[in-house]
Amino acid sequence: MESQNSKCTICLAMIQDPTYLNPCNHQFCFKCIQKWSRKKVICPLCKQRLL
Repeated sequence: MESQNSKCTICLAMIQDPTYLNPCNHQFCFKCIQKWSRKKVICPLCKQRLL
């Protein structure tokens, strides 16, 4: 797992309300990944399909 001081690669700020994706386990802000997943069903980092 990534440290609690990680930055979200979507908004580039410190992660707020951390959410881990399944199956890749990458971490993002909940609001960021929620907005992202409305448009795309892949991880922004590794491009794995979200479950």
